[in-house]
Amino acid sequence: MSIILKNIIVDKFKEINDNTDQENQEGGWFEVEDTIDKSFELLATGIFEYITNSNKTYFPSSTIVSTSVGVLVTPAGVSSPLSDVIITTDVSMGSLEALISALKCAVGASTDLTTLEYMQKFFEGLSAWLNMGWLANIVQGTVLTTVTGAGPILFPVMSTLGGPCFLSMQSETPLSYEESHEIMAKYIHQGLLANVIAPIPTIGAVGPSSFTGMTTTLWTFI
Repeated sequence: MSIILKNIIVDKFKEINDNTDQENQEGGWFEVEDTIDKSFELLATGIFEYITNSNKTYFPSSTIVSTSVGVLVTPAGVSSPLSDVIITTDVSMGSLEALISALKCAVGASTDLTTLEYMQKFFEGLSAWLNMGWLANIVQGTVLTTVTGAGPILFPVMSTLGGPCFLSMQSETPLSYEESHEIMAKYIHQGLLANVIAPIPTIGAVGPSSFTGMTTTLWTFI
């Protein structure tokens, strides 16, 4: 499980919880109907900050490593093998607003973390956002000064993790939102780790020499 992801999410709920008058709200703020939208926003914001490494308290949370292997062709037509580490790989991804919308559309009005239906729909909504056509863009190499290439990023197992997460909720019987979100963070992390980026067709150059090859990209989450 990612402690970083769990802490980011829990800290957001804790901040709101600590600043909300619960004396007149049976069960706490997160069970009150008018806070349903806010709970989605907090969950979505925590996940988004984790994926994008934008939370300055816990930065960093992920690493992208790309390696290109191919052939360098000189102006005289002589070719030689070349392997290069890509130092800049940009990810084109969905927005926070799109994530909030995807979760709301998938889950509807329910915020009961203890139901199978909620968990299945939550992970289906998260999967829908993750698989909206994200791309890994090869931008700059160590030796290769001009590199282009892009490949789709897929998260194939995220939509299937609602059931296992629900079973963990049942067996571990969390007694607080901290414990509930710790369990959720475990399965969200598993879904993110299982991302797939197929080798990316790559072209580039070193001075006047041209490069053609394939780039292998690994995106890992702490």
